[in-house]
Amino acid sequence: VITLSKSSSDEIKDNNIGNGKIFIVNPGIEFYKFKSIKKSKDPSILFLNRIKKYKGIIIFLDAANILSNKKINFIIAGSGDYLKEAVNYTKNNNINQVKFLGRVSEEKKNELMQKSWVFVNTSYKEGWGIVNIEANYFKTPVVGSNVSGIKDSVINGKTGLLFEYGNSKELAKDILYLVENKKQLKKMSENSRKWALKFNWDKKAKEYIGILNKILNKN
Repeated sequence: VITLSKSSSDEIKDNNIGNGKIFIVNPGIEFYKFKSIKKSKDPSILFLNRIKKYKGIIIFLDAANILSNKKINFIIAGSGDYLKEAVNYTKNNNINQVKFLGRVSEEKKNELMQKSWVFVNTSYKEGWGIVNIEANYFKTPVVGSNVSGIKDSVINGKTGLLFEYGNSKELAKDILYLVENKKQLKKMSENSRKWALKFNWDKKAKEYIGILNKILNKN
């Protein structure tokens, strides 16, 4: 079995799949060219994902509400079957500093990631979290749920911070910490870029080929 993260490898082992022969190859990302886009003047926190219930968007909205007295912009990009509920939740709770952009193009996605100060991933579970590495590529640290997949793609304290899933207070605290500690934010931004550059598709293809050759040679 070839899988994409240690978390998924552990699950495969727990379910006795693959007779213990499990290999891990993390996914790669596209290395887009940087445009001359600076970080936004005011702190900008980005949620860019499919708007599904399990993606935890309500947790993100609650964190935004907790930080309503701060000059922080919260941006949500993406579409999905939970978008209407998320918009209604925002209105019903008077969360005014959140902006919904809907589905965005690849170019716009890259621009948003590059301009944002922090990227947030509140999912209940992921296989890996390619979007985290994409954000890191644009020097944007990730604050993510400490769950399968996300805890593999985010290096806690180095490329971002991990918070207890569902704990919007802890998420708000982590966001505020990075926003108010620019030295730490800059350090994490540089670490994020270095981390993301490890996930080149050519390199990942070679890892796959290496595993296949290893298996073939054994047989």
